[in-house]
Amino acid sequence: DGPYSKRFGKRINEAEYVKGDVVRLCKRDNVKNKDEKGRFLEKGTVISECGKGAVLIQKEDGKIVKKSHRDVKRVIVD
Repeated sequence: DGPYSKRFGKRINEAEYVKGDVVRLCKRDNVKNKDEKGRFLEKGTVISECGKGAVLIQKEDGKIVKKSHRDVKRVIVD
């Protein structure tokens, strides 16, 4: 572990996703600023985690996409 991961690694690991979690995906196509968040429109299911902060997700239409943890939110089910 280098100095960067010692300082900021905890932030990356805050959101842990388990296989089968239902999530919403952020659509960031038309945002002007790269730090700006888009709207969370599409639903998907987590397939697996890959790398630090990245998640493989299968969308409702069957496509598999890799998204960063900041582009994914859990769907709260009562």
